[in-house]
Amino acid sequence: MIRSLIRDPRLTRSDRERRLLDLIDQAQLPKPVTNAPIHGYKADIYWPQYNLVVEFDGWGAHGHRLAFESNRKRDQILLAAGIRTLRITDRQLEDEPIAVTARIAQALQ
Repeated sequence: MIRSLIRDPRLTRSDRERRLLDLIDQAQLPKPVTNAPIHGYKADIYWPQYNLVVEFDGWGAHGHRLAFESNRKRDQILLAAGIRTLRITDRQLEDEPIAVTARIAQALQ
C-alpha cells in the first residue's frame, strides 16, 4: 500500500494544489500529475501530454528577488524544452477559481 501511495501521481504538498485538483476534476479536465520532476525542477501540476505546467506563485514564498530570478530561469528552461508554464497566484485561485479553471482549459486545447 505504501508503494502505491508513493507512486500516486496526484500526491500534493499543499492545500492550493488540492484545491486546484478539485477544480480540475469538477471541470472534467484531463487529470494531471503533481510534483513531477522535469528538467531538474519539481512542477506543481503537470500535463505531460499537453506540455503544460501550472505553478503556484504565493507572495510569501515568491515575493523576493531570488525567487523572481529563479522562476524566470525555470520558465526559460522549460520553454526551451517545449513546456509552457501557467503561473497562478494564491489570490487568483481564491478570488476567481472559475476564471483560473477556464484559462487552464484554454491552455490544454
